[in-house]
Amino acid sequence: MSPSPAPFGLKKKHSLAFALPLLVRVLLRQADRQRHAILTGDDPEALHQYRVALRKARSLLRLFRRQLGPVAALLARQLAQTAQMSNGLREIDVLLHDWAGWSERLPAELQPAAGGVRLNLQAQRDVALQSFRRQLAILPAPLELLADSLDPNERADRPLKKPLRRVFRQQKRRLKRARRQLTAASPAADFHRARIAGKRLRYLLELFAEVRPPRQNRRRIERLRQLQDLLGQLQDAESHGHHLAGLAAQPVWTQRQQAVLTAVREQLLQQACQLREGLLGHNDQGPAK
Repeated sequence: MSPSPAPFGLKKKHSLAFALPLLVRVLLRQADRQRHAILTGDDPEALHQYRVALRKARSLLRLFRRQLGPVAALLARQLAQTAQMSNGLREIDVLLHDWAGWSERLPAELQPAAGGVRLNLQAQRDVALQSFRRQLAILPAPLELLADSLDPNERADRPLKKPLRRVFRQQKRRLKRARRQLTAASPAADFHRARIAGKRLRYLLELFAEVRPPRQNRRRIERLRQLQDLLGQLQDAESHGHHLAGLAAQPVWTQRQQAVLTAVREQLLQQACQLREGLLGHNDQGPAK
């Protein structure tokens, strides 16, 4: 579960011109701390938190681009490119995290081969980590300074209440529309679109928690987290299946290891089908209010 929303010192009387650069700066400062942890340590959680901080900053920049002007779009793209550098490493991290559970469900005769596959994945992770560290080392530092380029326009001079309410409503409509379009046969991109809409709404609730009704805000965040958990598990299952298919094509596996990869992919396919059914049932209960 994500940590509780941190206090930023926001008040209802503040304007977006004050709040948005502050939030982006704090988020990029968080990313800088995790960047240092990645460069000096080997904790997968540091990479996860680095990506979360960048996603939250990008979400703000995109949702409030009218108030922040053209620089916001350029900065959002720059942060997206920065985050994309870590996609391969993050994929392997999640695979390794879940590997023990998948291995336990394999037939006993495949258990030793599953250990060999895991060792291969760990070796690939080591290579991916070193590559990502080299990319991180040449990025502008610190990222926090990028917030200085933001130049809020006159639209951002209004108090938080009205523009926030409008953006909340827009994002709720986007999430509701994305969920209504989902069917059992929907492509992965449609489920991903719903996941992104839900994330952006949840980030808004978390980042502006100080200026919202506390109890109502916590309930909404929790409902969105439950939805995000299901959508995230679905994306992981389908993404891992594609990743393992690519791994299986490499001429490095024994016959037993190939059987392991096939069996795990079958597990993932079954899991994805169950998650799709669960998400459609979740939709029947109505969107998070």
